[in-house]
Amino acid sequence: MSHSGFMRLTDPSDSTTPLTLYRTATDALTAASRQRGRQLPGSDPYRSLGSLRQLLVALDASLDGVGTTLLEQARSGELIVVEGPFAEDALAAAATARQWLDRARTGLHLGVRQPLESAHITIAGTARN
Repeated sequence: MSHSGFMRLTDPSDSTTPLTLYRTATDALTAASRQRGRQLPGSDPYRSLGSLRQLLVALDASLDGVGTTLLEQARSGELIVVEGPFAEDALAAAATARQWLDRARTGLHLGVRQPLESAHITIAGTARN
């Protein structure tokens, strides 16, 4: 946490900061990539889909955390905009970025997460012969 009580993007002591959530998602993706080298891709589809669902949950939380942090830091005066279309209006910049992040989260949910969850549920009762 910062001295004003608002979380910062890079606060290593706070496990809920967007940076920490991003690192968690990245670590999970790296582990999944290493696993692929040890076994055939999709050799356990149910488990693979479960891992991908966890990654999407972490990505969604990271996007939400970044948006929340931007707004909090803009409101507290920690975030300033020195140039560009939002020069000297950090709150407008943070609010606009938050809207784009929310749109990304909606697309992630509707375009990827729901279909992935449906596929995961569909094969829940399957077994290898």
